[in-house]
This record gives sequence, C-alpha cells and structure tokens, in this order.
Amino acid sequence: AINLGWKLALVLNKKAHPKLLESYHEEREPIGHDVVEFTHKLTRVITMQSKVGTKIRNHLMPLLIQIEPFREKMVNTIEELTIHYGHSPIVEESVHEHSPELKAGSRAPDGTVTDANTGSAKRLFSIFSETRKHTLLVYTNAQDTEDVYQEINYIDKHIAQRYEDVIQTVIIGNRQIPKALEATPAQKFLDARSKIHATYGTKKHSALYLIRPDGYIGYRAIPPSLDDFRGYLKKVFL
Repeated sequence: AINLGWKLALVLNKKAHPKLLESYHEEREPIGHDVVEFTHKLTRVITMQSKVGTKIRNHLMPLLIQIEPFREKMVNTIEELTIHYGHSPIVEESVHEHSPELKAGSRAPDGTVTDANTGSAKRLFSIFSETRKHTLLVYTNAQDTEDVYQEINYIDKHIAQRYEDVIQTVIIGNRQIPKALEATPAQKFLDARSKIHATYGTKKHSALYLIRPDGYIGYRAIPPSLDDFRGYLKKVFL
C-alpha cells in the first residue's frame, strides 16, 4: 500500500509522470510471489494432520525457531524487511568511485544525527517521515574539495527551484558543515562520530542518497553530480 500510495499521490497532484505507476507492478510482483509462496509452505506445515507429520512438526518447529538464521529469514520474509528494488525502472545509480556499500534499491538505514543549529539529536527515520516528500541526503566529509561543494550548491539550488514541493534536502557533515554550504536552504545535521557515514559508505567521499517516501533508496550518486541527478529527476518527476 505504501509503495503504491506515494506514487499515486505524485501522479494525482501532477508532480510525476503517469508511467511512474507502472513501476508498482514491476517492484511488487516478485515480492508478492515470494511472500505468498513462503506463507503457503508455512501454512502447510502448521496445518499438518497426519500423525507422522504432526509429530515431526511438533518436534522440529521448536528447534528451528531457536536457530537465529531461520528465525530471521521467517520474520524478514513476512515483514518484507529484506526487499531490494534494484531491478526497478525508477531506481538508479551514478557511482564513479569504488563503493560496495549500500546500493540504490535498498531500504535506507536509520541512525541518529545532531541538528547543526540546535544541537538536538534526531533520527533519520524521523526526518524522512516528517513530510510526504522524498528526502535527498547529501553526505559531506573533510576530504571534499571546493569543486564538490560547488556541485552540491548547484544541486541544492536546483531542488529549491524545481522540486521543492516533492523533495526536502538534508546535508549531513561528519564533523562540521563546510562554510561553502552554510548558506544553502537545506536542513543541516552533524554525524560527529561518522557512524551514519560508515553505514551509508560515505566516510571517504561525498554522496547523494535520494530516499523515497516508502523508505527505500531511489537514487545514489558518488560523487554528487547535478547533470546525472537532473537526468534521473526528469525521468520520475514533472
């Protein structure tokens, strides 16, 4: 429902191409098939009526539940916690640096950051859920050059001018917000211990992560590039 809901909202409000709705089937059909197949098998085991089958089930299931990999597999499948939309037509990457970490299509991890202005702690999930918009996470670090900051400024201005109704921009610095980015209209947070940077694979380079309203990564870029990002935005939004 969430996957379809945010897409419908954008299309009905004329903020996205109608073709966006076609991605619902392409993203959810394989997952729905897997969940149905798993629950069907589980139901067959639970509803066994033969004496032999019942005896095996009653002895085997308690043992399997105690095995962590099996328990995690069961919970993750039913709650859909390991879904990956990497095959989706509206999921893209523009990665020019070696980065085996978090890929576009993955569920965005949570973590705690500090408001650069107030010093108060805030969870990423809270930032994502405050609006029904996409959230553009812009990760910066001490190794960034002035050219990188300039590119981030271009991106932030482009979002503010063209996509402010559908995307909120959040800059996350690992120790401080670079002076070159202080004047941007984006929200600004700090990740002093670089835990979030490590989770997102951005300790050594700056990056963009566009988080969809359903909590999944729709786009990833390392390093940030307005030209590449603009192409993706035109593909999804009006």
